[in-house]
Amino acid sequence: MMDTLKQRWHLLPISRQMLLLVNAILVGLVALVLAIDYRMRIERQLHEKKIALTKEAKTTYESLLVAEVDGGDAIQGLKHFGADWCSWSSAEDSGHSPARSQHPECCTRS
Repeated sequence: MMDTLKQRWHLLPISRQMLLLVNAILVGLVALVLAIDYRMRIERQLHEKKIALTKEAKTTYESLLVAEVDGGDAIQGLKHFGADWCSWSSAEDSGHSPARSQHPECCTRS
């Protein structure tokens, strides 16, 4: 098998050999650029997701601190805070909120 490929390669005119070699190199470079671009896009998306989740965690943590200090009255305030948070949450955020699991009606986006 390998001998037949070598024979066929050497039987090709030099112009065809050069054409195949240059095209193979270009295909390799295009594949490399596509792989790098894909990796950069995934890293960017992961970074944006990390920022959104960090904001969400910070909001949840601050809410829990308020609930810990104020007790039962703070829980009612948290329900209203969750509804307000859903209304001002921008489209770039993750689209998820801690209040959604308990009150899905407050987080419907138009």
